[in-house]
Parts: sequence; structure tokens; C-alpha cells
Amino acid sequence: MNADSGEVEGRLPEEQAVLIVEVFRMLADPTRIQILWALVSSERSVNDLADHVGKPAPSISQHLAKLRM
Repeated sequence: MNADSGEVEGRLPEEQAVLIVEVFRMLADPTRIQILWALVSSERSVNDLADHVGKPAPSISQHLAKLRM
């Protein structure tokens, strides 16, 4: 996209479109959004994230693994 004219130049390559869809799919979970929001200000342990989000630590670990991908 050209920021000055607002026009889109060309077509987004298919590989990039697929990657963007995967990123949005990973973010389409309220718990993952809460985890990311909690990590914006500082690093936190899994147990701290679990307390903050209100979910069990193993669940938080699973979400973190998916976000790492």
C-alpha cells in the first residue's frame, strides 16, 4: 500500500496471505489475547500469567507454545 495515495500496489503473494491468516487464527482466542496483553508491560512467569489470566498453568503453557509458532 502506498501511504501517500492509499492505493494498493500489486497483489499480496499467496504465501504471505496464508501466513497472515495463520497469525490471525493464533490471535483469535481470548486467552491468548489476555496473555499477550499481560506481557506488553513486562516478562512474566507461566504461573504469574496463569494467576493473571485465571487459567491453569498447563493451559497457559499450551497457549504460549502456540504463540511461539
